[in-house]
Amino acid sequence: MEQRDYLLRQAELFGQVLGKLLAKLLNIKNQEQTSSALEITNQAFSEDLGLDIDALIALDTNDLIHLLIAENKFSNENFERLADIFFIIAENSSLEERNQLHKKCLAMYETIEVSDPTYSINRQFKIEQIKNE
Repeated sequence: MEQRDYLLRQAELFGQVLGKLLAKLLNIKNQEQTSSALEITNQAFSEDLGLDIDALIALDTNDLIHLLIAENKFSNENFERLADIFFIIAENSSLEERNQLHKKCLAMYETIEVSDPTYSINRQFKIEQIKNE
């Protein structure tokens, strides 16, 4: 019971941090600020979650999905927030980085599509946008 409570608190913490981070990134309006999106993300991940965003990005896509599900117990909401964060970072990244981030976004969005019965127009739009690039 105690371990279950701990895991539940960890999942809630991930959700809160990802939500705050996503809100910050969505408020970035100009190019100068957008270039610091990865720095903001890395700082939030390392300070609040004890994770290295660069290490997550460098992971193989399947390994990332497995890690987030098995070890961090990511919910669909957390997956979607992380995918949205990667999607925002990818917008102003080099072509190679963008492709790498989009591949991870697509895998996360498709993982959600399989397990979440709720249809999301926003999510579907992002999936189509990634596939058409």
